[in-house]
Amino acid sequence: MGFGMATNLLKHHFPMTGYDVHAPSLSRFVIAGGKASGTPREAVKGANYTIFMVATAAQVISALFDDETGAVSALEKGAVVILCSTGPPGYSLAVKERMEGLGREDVRVVDAPVSGGTIRAGAGTLTILASGEERALEEARKVLIAMAGDNLYVIEGGLSMGTKVKMVHQVLAGIHIVMTSEAMGFVARLGLNTRGAFEELRGGRGGSWMFENRVPHMLIEDKTIYSALNIITKDVVSWLAKIQRRVLMGYRVL
Repeated sequence: MGFGMATNLLKHHFPMTGYDVHAPSLSRFVIAGGKASGTPREAVKGANYTIFMVATAAQVISALFDDETGAVSALEKGAVVILCSTGPPGYSLAVKERMEGLGREDVRVVDAPVSGGTIRAGAGTLTILASGEERALEEARKVLIAMAGDNLYVIEGGLSMGTKVKMVHQVLAGIHIVMTSEAMGFVARLGLNTRGAFEELRGGRGGSWMFENRVPHMLIEDKTIYSALNIITKDVVSWLAKIQRRVLMGYRVL
């Protein structure tokens, strides 16, 4: 998704310097018109905006604060850091606090987890759930709009609120994926016409985006891999497990 987001920003005439641990991605990015760097620290030099789009919060922390390659010391004064990865609800606050502890109170942090996959990343139509200080959000707005268009949602309540809403979104998405498989397996078991059932069910009250998106691949036995299991596991399973433990221990979820 990061590659699609970066090349989309190039189309919006933002000068882009990219870093990725996967060298072929950097080569493709250069061909697309961007510049490549050897470390996160090198990538952020001279940049007013820095976007992190990696798999985990731990990778964000490493890219920012690694002693040898971390970006934090090279960030321009007053730079805006946009955190687009999905992580634990409090990780954006932890990033901000650690920056301040290193004397980088000038850096503005925006919590902006994204949803939409690689196609929408490249098209600039991602759903973005942004939160943070009002001034930080205002300064980041033109970049966020370039990546989301009309799908930018500002979540009130300060830094980390965007990720909290994203976690709810991911739990629903994960449940819908599982139930889509269960529902269509049930359709087949009952001897119904699977394609006909899909066409009827997709427009009903029980339909969902995941149902409409995943079932066509099932109907033709498409074995192409469109998403990574370790990502949905990161985004959903650990949080469902925490909720389950609280319920079993007698705590209220809300």
